[in-house]
Amino acid sequence: MSGALTVLRKELLELLGDRSSLRGVLVQVTILLVMAGCLMPYALCTTWQAHNPLAVLYHVILPPLTSVMIASDAFAGERERRTLETLLATPLSDRAIVVGKAGAALVVSESLTLLALVLATITVNLVKDGAGVFLPSLPMCAFALGGSFALALVDTAAAITVSSRVAVARSAQQVTSLLGLGLAGALAYGWRRLHLGMDWTTLLTACGVIALVGAAALALASAQFRRARFFEQR
Repeated sequence: MSGALTVLRKELLELLGDRSSLRGVLVQVTILLVMAGCLMPYALCTTWQAHNPLAVLYHVILPPLTSVMIASDAFAGERERRTLETLLATPLSDRAIVVGKAGAALVVSESLTLLALVLATITVNLVKDGAGVFLPSLPMCAFALGGSFALALVDTAAAITVSSRVAVARSAQQVTSLLGLGLAGALAYGWRRLHLGMDWTTLLTACGVIALVGAAALALASAQFRRARFFEQR
């Protein structure tokens, strides 16, 4: 666990300290926060006040996109910057490296979901009609945070798997983005075919199932990761 935390801290510090990486993340974060935190709550103010699950759908879908960007850089990006061998030469275990890199992507994604949820609540209170303070219900918060985490877990596992097998971070991001679109399409199709409702119980159960799938995918990615393969490819 300490090894994974070390890698997680390293990843976050590099993300905040590298101007080129930070610039790309900030652009994506700004767009995400404007859409999920301001524009959509403004347009769907009535939906928010009704505590409708559709109100926080953007908070479930958009933040995981940042996890794809960060996790895609996990190994392919370090290979491009020629820092990968230094990391792999440390006594850190293979599992600690994978879990730490995945953790950094998940921390950023979930932090953005929380921030977007706070901004959305402020926006709704500024534009809503009537007296009183609006606060999102507990199921709304659970769906936004839980759904975002579940999708980010799946996206991160896929991005890390792809990143460990390609040499260019941009290629890893493109491939993972396509996989994410495929997953979203399959999920929407399956939801319709199974005639599932949009009630809170069904939605939160689905979040739990997706999170389990993501955890299994990440465990598989960790089990298949072998640092010796990177040195053999030199």
